[in-house]
Amino acid sequence: MSDAQTADEASRKAAFESKIAALLRRLPGALEAAGCRPLSGGAMQEMWMVAAKAKGGDGATAQRLFVLRRLIGAAETRSDFALDLEKEAELLRAAARCGVPSPEVAHVLTPEDGLGRGYLMSHVPGETIPQKIFKTEALIPALDGLAAQCGAALARIHAMPLDGLEFLQAFTPKSRLAMLRENYELTGPPRPVYEYAFRWLDERVGAMPARQALIHGDFRFGNLMIDSGGVAAVLDWELAHICDPIEDLGWLCTPSWRFGRIEKPVGGFGDIEDLRAGYVEAGGAPFDDEQLLFWIVYGALFWGVTCRGFAKGFVAGEKIVERGVIGRRASEVEIDLLCLLDPRGVRLC
Repeated sequence: MSDAQTADEASRKAAFESKIAALLRRLPGALEAAGCRPLSGGAMQEMWMVAAKAKGGDGATAQRLFVLRRLIGAAETRSDFALDLEKEAELLRAAARCGVPSPEVAHVLTPEDGLGRGYLMSHVPGETIPQKIFKTEALIPALDGLAAQCGAALARIHAMPLDGLEFLQAFTPKSRLAMLRENYELTGPPRPVYEYAFRWLDERVGAMPARQALIHGDFRFGNLMIDSGGVAAVLDWELAHICDPIEDLGWLCTPSWRFGRIEKPVGGFGDIEDLRAGYVEAGGAPFDDEQLLFWIVYGALFWGVTCRGFAKGFVAGEKIVERGVIGRRASEVEIDLLCLLDPRGVRLC
């Protein structure tokens, strides 16, 4: 990096920190900025850890930590299906009111903040990265009860009132499958295993219950903050929509989200009976194995189509390394689908 580039980067960082400091002063308690640093984020959002100092009534100073989640670049570059960050913040607040473990939304960015689009939320201690969760000594004991906790959290999500959530897209199992087929046909030529999975789903979709509930859309490790007590917060609501609630449960059991621990069907950490017990005990509607298997197969196929889309974009010139790496996993999904649909009953669930 040249001296000019270094100076320009330092100037941008200083301007960013100045805007953060001004925002904190406007929050209740007139907080004082105490530093910020970037966290890992996705291709469309970035995350910042923001430290602040607050003075109590006795004059003592206490540190508060926040996380800023904001859009990278123009809103037009986002998927048509992804929610605006303002709507994400709205869902987080609604979820907290319904007993879903959630960070507190402290502020939704406005044009006056000069920071783009996004929101500031309280920092929830814990870990989201599955490989670290599986290996961190303090977190390993929490894995035993985690499937039931996830079931309970999903039951609370699915019980959330739909009033005021008209901005969410609504689907039936049949329309969800039709949309997936449409996206699949846009990502490349037919693949025999994918075609087989579509036919399997087509033969069963008519028998699926026509239940409608709020769906988180991406409930899995990576989007769950885990601490020594289990699920500390449910994060990243950008794929939320309305559909059959068992879709969320199937997504959590999709082979790709077991992170190599394939023998544990629930997220690589638990068993289906524990997930079911936690879900039903918290008020979720009972579901049978065939309904769950439908959505596990759908989830695997959905991820495969997503991988195909990333690969197509990468080859076409969208040089985002992460997407190129994910794109090659379309072939891994074929193995998952064959195991799930093995007529001899050798399934991954």
